[in-house]
Amino acid sequence: MPVASGRVTITARDAAGEVAWVVHARESSGEIVGHASTMTLTGVEGELRSKGRVVSTFAADAADADQATRSLDLRGHVVVRSMPDKAEGKTPAEPLTLTADRAKWLDDRKVVAAQGSVWVRSSVYEMGEYAELWATEDLGKIGTPDRFAR
Repeated sequence: MPVASGRVTITARDAAGEVAWVVHARESSGEIVGHASTMTLTGVEGELRSKGRVVSTFAADAADADQATRSLDLRGHVVVRSMPDKAEGKTPAEPLTLTADRAKWLDDRKVVAAQGSVWVRSSVYEMGEYAELWATEDLGKIGTPDRFAR
């Protein structure tokens, strides 16, 4: 069933049933078939999760989201920010910010594939500009695709 709507929230779960990502959008259009949706979104923000915890947040001008394949393709002024673990007894890691023209969640590899004018910044350094970088969902590991082994 084709749909056009205002605000929408889409949640995708991994193969184990855990929430993989959540995206909120100001505007949406797409199709709902059964319990899954394929949507084109504008004004997006959301979160990537691992083991029930939000490990990073993201924002972009637009996105395509597919619940069935758990794919999320962010476009335009993409910003992904790590959420350091502040659990008791742990020292929080330095928060990182990854920016790019485009970023896609690769569910089978559990990585973010960022493309176009990619930069990584923290409070103490910045590196870039790269054509493409891959990162784990918490930005704890970042590398070029040919060198990225998870």
